[in-house]
Amino acid sequence: MEKIDNAYLKSVRETFQELFSSEKGLDEEEAQQRLKTFGLNQIGRERKLTPVSIFLKQFRSPLVYILVIAGVLSSILGERLDSLVIWIAITIDVLVGFFQEYKASNTLGKLLGKTVYSTIVLRSGKQRLLDSTSLVPGDVILLKSGDKIPADSRIIKQKNLEVDESLLTGESFPRKKISSVLGKERVLAERDNMLYMGTSILSGYCQAIVTSTGDTTELGQISETIREQKEEKTLIQKELENLARFIGVALITILSIIFFVGVIRTHEWAKMFSESVALAVSALPEGLPVAVTIIFAIGMQKVLKKKGLIRNLLATETLGRTEVLCIDKTGTLTEGKMNVTQISFLDKKRLSINDLDVYSSPTTIEILKSATLCNQAFTEKGKKKIYRGNATDVALLKFGHKFNLSKKSIDKKNSILDDFPFDPRAKLSAALVKNGKKNRMYICGSPEKIIDNSSFVSTYKTVNTRRMAKRERTTLFAENDYLSTKGFRIIAVAYKDVSEKQRSIKNEFLELTFLGLVVIDDPLRESSKEAVQETEEAGLRLVIVTGDQVKTALNIAKQVGMPCERCNILKGEKLNKLSDKQLDEVISDISLFVRVAPNDKVRIIKSLQRKGKVVAMTGDGINDAPALHLADIGIALGSGTDVAKESADLVLMDDNLRTILDTIREGRGILDNIKKVAIYLLSDSLAEVIIVAFAIFLGWPLPIIASQILWINLVEDGLPDIALSVEPIERNILKLPPKIFQKPILDLELKLFTLIIGWIDDIALIGLFVYYYVNGFDIEFIRTMIFAALTIDSLFFVYACKSLREPLWKIRILNNKLLNISFIIGAILLVSAIYLPPLQTLLQTVPLSFNYWIVLIGVGLLDLLALEITKEILILRRARKKHKEMKNKELKVKD
Repeated sequence: MEKIDNAYLKSVRETFQELFSSEKGLDEEEAQQRLKTFGLNQIGRERKLTPVSIFLKQFRSPLVYILVIAGVLSSILGERLDSLVIWIAITIDVLVGFFQEYKASNTLGKLLGKTVYSTIVLRSGKQRLLDSTSLVPGDVILLKSGDKIPADSRIIKQKNLEVDESLLTGESFPRKKISSVLGKERVLAERDNMLYMGTSILSGYCQAIVTSTGDTTELGQISETIREQKEEKTLIQKELENLARFIGVALITILSIIFFVGVIRTHEWAKMFSESVALAVSALPEGLPVAVTIIFAIGMQKVLKKKGLIRNLLATETLGRTEVLCIDKTGTLTEGKMNVTQISFLDKKRLSINDLDVYSSPTTIEILKSATLCNQAFTEKGKKKIYRGNATDVALLKFGHKFNLSKKSIDKKNSILDDFPFDPRAKLSAALVKNGKKNRMYICGSPEKIIDNSSFVSTYKTVNTRRMAKRERTTLFAENDYLSTKGFRIIAVAYKDVSEKQRSIKNEFLELTFLGLVVIDDPLRESSKEAVQETEEAGLRLVIVTGDQVKTALNIAKQVGMPCERCNILKGEKLNKLSDKQLDEVISDISLFVRVAPNDKVRIIKSLQRKGKVVAMTGDGINDAPALHLADIGIALGSGTDVAKESADLVLMDDNLRTILDTIREGRGILDNIKKVAIYLLSDSLAEVIIVAFAIFLGWPLPIIASQILWINLVEDGLPDIALSVEPIERNILKLPPKIFQKPILDLELKLFTLIIGWIDDIALIGLFVYYYVNGFDIEFIRTMIFAALTIDSLFFVYACKSLREPLWKIRILNNKLLNISFIIGAILLVSAIYLPPLQTLLQTVPLSFNYWIVLIGVGLLDLLALEITKEILILRRARKKHKEMKNKELKVKD
């Protein structure tokens, strides 16, 4: 037996027949057999990253590939020291990456809160409370208000059933459900006799038969589509591949030249091949992969402390390159907590709920009853009371609870006879209760609808009602317009007395008695205005994408200082009429998308990406998952669904725009620090290779040997490059244009800068080498001098790498404590390498007198000065000019 397709087109009897089930459900034996056939009722659990897969993932770095090849070659050639050091570097890199991603995976697992839901199931006609993962097609389940639907199911019978399917379909209104057959094929959102996994029952109850479970459900197919999308490499992955290719080609070229020149001069093929490979391997920047991994890992930890969870190491760099930030205002700009704050009566405008006098105001009591009864929200009992339902209903229910009113307490005094859940066509909801010799119908809904249909009015402290005058109706409409322009959500409240014989609500909502306007506020976060200002200063374009009305969204946009006018707003209905080409033409001018559906978000992202923008998108619902996956950076709200979190690169545990900015800042800092470490290590390696190549071309002895180069690269440079990887983020980094961070790790300017640094170092080194060699100094003394000079240059140069935008004398030179400590340790290790006998033997060094140290330090300071002058001429002046050009261009675009 297979799962049933198009169950909504079949009768209940046909569904039972196809699933070999009945109204009594399955027997236990058959259910267990089907569980073996269909598997557990859960989505994609087998695809979770295991520790082994996370570990193997760490080897997918092109720089690691080069190190592995170098390690193998060193082992073959018998260079044990070189081989050992390289394999240690690989091990450190892989382990750091593994532990960080494994930790992030476990943290996400806890955050997703993989709660197992229980469901009432009929087995052989008897009710059983079972783990929802054990459901199988053919099971008959019983569901009531507040239940989460555990599997796709065909409704057998129902009473006043309404379902919130917004997380799956994007439809904001509750969906009324039926049990009858639908006569023709329909889209998912219109299959009113079906229930879908992951959605929730808002009101009523039902009996249904399970038709699909796990990955075969509609929700499962959405998740499958997301998983099957090809995983695009991030920009940093592509750049690291290019950098590895560049290093590989350079090393092969250098190795070949040194080898052939050496053979021509010495005719010793085997010796030259061994020396060439050893020197090329020794000159590899072994610390670069480790430093890059540490930079990402520390970035993840910093973001986590600021309430953001990065799901993989490389996502932070994409955040650093972000140009456009698309957000839904609810939760990010606002607190996402709707509350009733005021009531507007005809004779008393905008009265705070804290000032309400329920004892002397009968009208207030009636408003509270309306808010509580015309409501599909509910509470769950536990350690803490949890409210469930749509945000508006929850706000109204809390309003009633504040004054000790609940459906249960009202039902005791006035029996609840019937209810009429919110109808988007009628734009209202209603409840009917006993009220003495008459029955009273309470109504909540759209102010326009309620005010129009009201013939009478009750004021704040009057018991009696009176007929509403024309000017009073005009006053109420004006009050509603005023409150709407302030960004509030307005609910109008009224009642109507009917005959005692009327026991159900009829669709006759005329001749109402108007009570008041309930004002619901979703407060703006205190940090939102400042965060939006910083977003603009960072050169980021902020776009609000929301399902709210124009006035509400526009009010919030203006409150936070966004430059929004009518010309910058695009409604969902108009968006749907635009072709992709037309959308591309106008999208650069739109700051506010309103009344949009989830599929509209996908179109918006694609359009921005076609314009060459790096896009970040926030979302929280199941239906947001495709958009989150499509965006360059998907950002899920911590209060959102599991599917949204699993599709995102970043999870906001506090749903705050401020946190997004903090992660972008960290992302920019990561890109900055990778560049600094790359320049630092590559320039050192280049300097070493140049001086060795110089000696081989002249047929002179090597000025520095492989073990000394390895010592410099891993021992002397090891701590400074790690310290540089935790370099504090530069001030005002968020005020730089995003385009600056979209350049390659080593663009043409930085490649040229690295090459010049290598030559500047070598001018002094070659001068020392030539002077001492021509004057007949011992080769071990010369090598010790070159070894010490390279080390001192490296220790000085690391401070010049602290900033690629400011000269050394303008930065806080001692603000990186780890770097200062690594400098001191590096100096101690250098002295140890020259004066301690065991290290003298290993590195073939000899002691130096005080005079020679003065020479070495002098050479180091002169090199540092030359480097700073080069940085000023080659990078800083051009960078300032480009920065100014970018800022001017952005200002023109804004204007």
